[in-house]
Amino acid sequence: MSADKSYIEMIDLETREEMFDYLEVLRTSGATNMFGAAPYLAEEFEIDQADAKQVVVEWVLTAKGRKH
Repeated sequence: MSADKSYIEMIDLETREEMFDYLEVLRTSGATNMFGAAPYLAEEFEIDQADAKQVVVEWVLTAKGRKH
């Protein structure tokens, strides 16, 4: 990962949307609360925990602007 860009800035839009869709499905399934979502995301997309946490934070911060 570049020191200048975060993981979420480096992934393409399609991958980001796939991750966000996965998080929405995870949220509605009730398998975990979203504070515990990073390990699920990391395993599903084979990324490390720190990167998964960035994605979850971005998903939370942008949730209001997305249709569910």
